[in-house]
Amino acid sequence: MAELSTANARTGPVLRMHAYLRRMSKPEPLPQALLKAGFTVAEAKARGVSASRLRASDLHAPYVGVRTIGVPSSLEEQAYALSLCLDERHAISGLTALRLWGMPLPSRLRERETPLEVLTDLSGSRVDRSGVTTRRIRRSRFRAVTLHGIRLVSPVLAMITAIRHLDVEWTTVLLEALLAESSLYPSLRFAERPHLVPFQLDGLLQHFSGMDGMTKLRAAAEQSRTRVESPMESVLRLRLIGAGLPEPAIQPELVLPGGERVRPDLGYRHAAAYLDYEGEHHARDPEIFERDLRRSRAMREAGLEHIRVTRSDLHRQHFPRLVANLRSLIFRRM
Repeated sequence: MAELSTANARTGPVLRMHAYLRRMSKPEPLPQALLKAGFTVAEAKARGVSASRLRASDLHAPYVGVRTIGVPSSLEEQAYALSLCLDERHAISGLTALRLWGMPLPSRLRERETPLEVLTDLSGSRVDRSGVTTRRIRRSRFRAVTLHGIRLVSPVLAMITAIRHLDVEWTTVLLEALLAESSLYPSLRFAERPHLVPFQLDGLLQHFSGMDGMTKLRAAAEQSRTRVESPMESVLRLRLIGAGLPEPAIQPELVLPGGERVRPDLGYRHAAAYLDYEGEHHARDPEIFERDLRRSRAMREAGLEHIRVTRSDLHRQHFPRLVANLRSLIFRRM
């Protein structure tokens, strides 16, 4: 019995220590208001969170004075955390802002890690954070808004600050997304559509005159058009023109003999030749795939040439064949 008492005396403190460690390994719940993508240390302390709780293992410190629940993984989470460091004179810009606005980008930029960039006016300080670059702009050109708690530049300024990463073709694609009235740009996250109208382009060029990329933007403005309904429709049109073909009509409206109304992406009316760009979603969705087949069949039965273009047709080795086919159709009927 004495041996049993001695054993209990030894194990009692050990069990109490294990229970204490279990309590310590499970951090106290945070206030409900802090259960979001990130928060500042100042906000947490104002809500009664202790300094030791802010050092707990379930919280991550991406920047000084900022905490997130876990390591930010998505671009939105990273931008939200960075935005907590910014005042009214700073905003996220460049490629990061374009992606946050849901603007179309070429695959070479979509598939690579986007560097975080902050824009400030000339009176603003440099954002001294790891992995973040700071650019400056005149106060009259600086415009920032908030999107889902993230402070970033306007869609137009996002394009301007990212233009050094783009060629004229994709600068045109972005302009046409801003000019588009269509709801067929589902990724765009700005409500005002169109975001730009053509008569504003001259003023836009004048407002940002002297900045890097304005020659590129001016060339893009000259060849940008309204009524475009997808980024790859823009790319297809621009490459056909670049190959020496006449500029096709955009979204021409046709009435087939049976009364059916169709509106292909591009067309040469005088040659009765029309094109549609088939994105990947056309093949993935059986309903869209069957609808496209029926429409293409109806156009051909009406005596029209209907060419369905895919991404591979735009590749260097295949595109000349598409151009040659169109050229023969266009000039045969002139």
